[in-house]
Amino acid sequence: MIFVMDIGNTNIKSGLFDGSRLTQYWRISTNRQSTSDEYGITLEDMFRHSKVDMKAVEGIVISSVVPTVNYTIDHMCRDFFGIDPMFV
Repeated sequence: MIFVMDIGNTNIKSGLFDGSRLTQYWRISTNRQSTSDEYGITLEDMFRHSKVDMKAVEGIVISSVVPTVNYTIDHMCRDFFGIDPMFV
């Protein structure tokens, strides 16, 4: 599965693709003060609620218009998914 994130000024929209099919969709607030752990724990809860194992994620693709959050999200991906994300 591929996890995707679109980091906007107000929200971070994220989804999970199984092949070309979108299987999950979540939205959280963009908070420039949140830490990588806070974002990671929030995503863990959303995955758990949807009954999806985070270990099923094979890749992460991120688009962003908020450069100040990119390092935090990059760090979260490495810590919580064990994956180096691709920023596009």
